[in-house]
Amino acid sequence: MQRDLPTVMLVMTNGVVEEKTRMEIQDAVTHMKVRAVGIGIGSYLTKFSHILPEMVWNANPLHLADSINNLLTPN
Repeated sequence: MQRDLPTVMLVMTNGVVEEKTRMEIQDAVTHMKVRAVGIGIGSYLTKFSHILPEMVWNANPLHLADSINNLLTPN
């Protein structure tokens, strides 16, 4: 049975990682050939947008699911 949907990996992060770790995450995602989407957690995100090409965050955790859905659903 073939899957019609692409593989999506959700990565939860607050963005606080050393540069070496950031590079390792990016390298691993590239080699896995998946669509990696960063999910921002916490109220203060450090270098959040520099980890993965697609990142989403919402200041209100109750609305985070809406933000993820907006990112993953084509308009």
